[in-house]
Amino acid sequence: MFDLALIRKRLEVSFLIFRVWRPLLGSLFEAIEAGDPEEVRELAQRLTVQRAHPSAPTWMRDLMRRAEVEARTSLAALAREPDQLERAVAMGEAALAAPPTSWEAEALDRLSLAETLVGRFEQHAEPRDIDAAIAHFQAADALCERRESADRPRLPFREGLRRWQRQFPPRKLAHDTVQWPPMDEFMRAHLLIRLANAYHTRFHALWAVEDLQRAVNACERAEALSRTWLWAVAPNSSGYGRQRGVLLSQLAAALVSRYELLRDPADIVRADWCLKDADRLMPRRDAESAGLARNRVHALILQAEALSRLQDVDKAAAVLRRRQPRDPGWLPQVQIALVRSEISGSDEGLDAAVRLIEARLADAEPAATPELLRWLGTLLWQWAEVTESRPSRPDAAPDAAPEAGADRVAETTSASTSPSALALWRGSVDAWRRLAALESVPAWYRLHAASIWARLGWCSGAGPAERADAAALAVRLLPTAAWRGLGRFSQEMLLTVGGGGLATTAAAAQLELGRPEQALELLELGRGVLWSQKLDAGTDLRLLSEHSEELADRLTSTRLLLERTRPPAPRPVGAAGTRFRGARAAGPEDDESSGDDAW
Repeated sequence: MFDLALIRKRLEVSFLIFRVWRPLLGSLFEAIEAGDPEEVRELAQRLTVQRAHPSAPTWMRDLMRRAEVEARTSLAALAREPDQLERAVAMGEAALAAPPTSWEAEALDRLSLAETLVGRFEQHAEPRDIDAAIAHFQAADALCERRESADRPRLPFREGLRRWQRQFPPRKLAHDTVQWPPMDEFMRAHLLIRLANAYHTRFHALWAVEDLQRAVNACERAEALSRTWLWAVAPNSSGYGRQRGVLLSQLAAALVSRYELLRDPADIVRADWCLKDADRLMPRRDAESAGLARNRVHALILQAEALSRLQDVDKAAAVLRRRQPRDPGWLPQVQIALVRSEISGSDEGLDAAVRLIEARLADAEPAATPELLRWLGTLLWQWAEVTESRPSRPDAAPDAAPEAGADRVAETTSASTSPSALALWRGSVDAWRRLAALESVPAWYRLHAASIWARLGWCSGAGPAERADAAALAVRLLPTAAWRGLGRFSQEMLLTVGGGGLATTAAAAQLELGRPEQALELLELGRGVLWSQKLDAGTDLRLLSEHSEELADRLTSTRLLLERTRPPAPRPVGAAGTRFRGARAAGPEDDESSGDDAW
């Protein structure tokens, strides 16, 4: 009448789940949040032992394996052990090589492996890692697409809620057919957000505009899922308002990035509405509150910069005080000080912002150094412009009254405590020069820094040799930045960096030093980037065919794939923006056509 063996197995599995395995997983995630490498290492070893427990059902073994992959990925970052990351990648690839127990298990394994590959790309900057990660994200999303219509219950809301909550009762936990966590609407939205982050990572590394558009589309799909009733009744969802607030914040961040690039006002308006809703839905003490504060401050600062409204800057400062009263972070503070100075024309707050960045730069990790140098150069640039725009006080007559003379001395003393405009220009140029010399950053990042270094050389009093070196470096970075794998629109935007004219500026600097050969070389290099790619694609492969016909065929097929005709990418109306502050005319050779805020 009763199967005692089955009842005993269910009780044993329930005991192990609630008293051993679930506390173990909880302790692991707490150790990862605390950043304790030794505890993470110990818990990862315990997970390896528990995965081999004979009573563990298949879904629990898979869950512990994915947790171990995440533990080893975190351990590689905390303890700086690259072999842990390689082991995590190997575990993920081995899981995909085995026959999947269900489509949900395969989707979750692909999601786990893709996140590990993204982590390896951030450490080693190998393009194949981020490409493989995006491919795994897309494959997992395709699995969800194929199963969506078959698995979705066609029931009224209340009945569907009750049935959805009864899907995984404790008596079923011993079965191998159970999958936990289920690939519901919440997990699928999590997958889409991770896909959007991977697209944005590849955009930041390679500057492919198409990836930024794909990131926005993925965030929009995730946000659309949060407006369905299946999201509200998903077993994984805890707190509808909070989770929707996180998705709205992510979507707004993607829209703000697209606005910085294409300057479409609709993007910043929509991002502002999304962030208002997210601010209303997300609790103030939530763990994601810091990310929401950064995104909203960034959107308000861009809006203030576009409309020259100080009230938007005040709103950003109020959001920062309300969301992050104890640890506001250096980036929002710097953004607020910079834009307030640009709108008001004063240097209020710039000194404190510069000191804050210099303190961070003194003990910064290599990955954070490029961003800090960029903001340091931008702040010093703005401070120098404000200092130069101040009207100089004329010297007083020798027979001036003593009281007036005392006032002038006091004013001179107070003014002498602030650095001169020339010192500020030199500090800004030095920051851009250091950023352009970093070989660990993407080529397009160095290209922008080198172009600004070359343009600001006139203001800092740099000699002809330094200006020539800066312009030559920028021109030599053009072929690497506008590489063949980018779309034509992305290539053209990179080649017009600084308003265009990099090659002619570099050639003029070389002629000033009496180097006509170098001037001609740089002029031809800057003018023929796209043309040289076309010529390289038409190289004769007869000699290669004589040695290896198979390799020549593969190269030919790859060439045809790269050079196939593609529809032109949509072009924005108006000037294009960038992540960098606008490179306004900084030298006597610049005219009005190259003095806009593009690049």
